[in-house]
Order: sequence, then C-alpha cells, then structure tokens
Amino acid sequence: MLSIVFLPYVAVDAPEDILMARPKAFDPDATLARAADLFRCHGYEATSMQDLVDTLGLSRSSIYGTFGNKRDLYLQALQRYRVDADKHRARVLADDAPAMQRLERILHHTVADAVADAHGCLIANAAMEVGALDPDVERSVRAGLAGVTQLFAELLRAAQAEGDLAAERDPQALAHFLTATIQGIRVMAKANAGRDVLQAVVGGALAALR
Repeated sequence: MLSIVFLPYVAVDAPEDILMARPKAFDPDATLARAADLFRCHGYEATSMQDLVDTLGLSRSSIYGTFGNKRDLYLQALQRYRVDADKHRARVLADDAPAMQRLERILHHTVADAVADAHGCLIANAAMEVGALDPDVERSVRAGLAGVTQLFAELLRAAQAEGDLAAERDPQALAHFLTATIQGIRVMAKANAGRDVLQAVVGGALAALR
C-alpha cells in the first residue's frame, strides 16, 4: 500500500519574515550588547541601519521584527547598558574593601578606561547627542546617571561610618560632584587630554573629599 506524506510547501524565495514558525537563531541579549557598543563608539546619528546589519549579523527584517526601528533598538541598548552598570555597582558594593579605597579605585579605573578607549560611556554620549531631543532617551540617561550617583552616595555614607569622611559632609552633594567628575574625565579623554591631566583631576576630586 502506497503511503503519502504531505510536506508543507515553502517557496525558496519566501521573505524571511514569512517563516514565522522558525525560532530565533541568535541571542537577543548578546545582540543588544553589540548594538550598545556600536552606538557607544559611533553615536546614534552616525550609526546606520546597514552598520547595524553588518555588526549584528542580522537581516533588516530580523532587527525590525525583534527590536523595532533604530530608535527602539537604541533605547533597548541603553537599557541593556544600564543593566550591566547595575551589576557592576552591585559588585562594588559587595566588596569588603574600605569605602574610600573603592571610591579611589573607581576614579582611577575611569581614567584608565578613558585613556584606553576614548569612545566613552554610552549614557554620557547619549546625554550629549540625543538626550535633550528625545524625552525617552533623556529619562534613560537620567536613570543611568542616578544609578552612578547612588553608588557614590552609598560609598560616601560608608566612608563616614568608617571614619574616613567627615560627619558634616553631605554624601549626596559629594556624590553628584563625583558623578560630574567621572563624566568630565570621559569628555576630556575624547579631546585627547593626557593621562597626567586626567590623573590630576582625580587627585583634585580626592582632595575635595578629605
């Protein structure tokens, strides 16, 4: 007896988005991390959809189908970048080194990172390029900077408890000062300020805490 197996017909030239049942063959989280780095290095306006296609290794239809348009992808990349920053802050706060030592480490690492890669921080870059023009980007930037300020405030309060910061100092005001300091370091690095200049900025910031 002849048995007939009916197979689904799929045209060989069918567009990718027609094959709806096929699972994604890429990791969206890892893809967002690559997109964040591309936007960080080149900026929002200078990053074209073709740049995203080439860097992410995805077709335009896959990008649109998973992340939306370029602005949608940018906002998600900012959020992904903030998640990484939150994880880093948690590690810093979990460290058992003296709080002032951790603060110094953050400032010196900021200089080292800025000298090694002058493309800077995605949050800071977004603030300068897009933040004032897009309310959603502005909210994401403010949240990112608030997270940095919160980390500094917690470390400064711990430094007070450890006796390394005077009790009359205002941790929140100093935290804003340190947030502005590290962002300024990154901007100065973009202008090719030398390591010695940036280290002098760190020295001044630390002196202001004493």
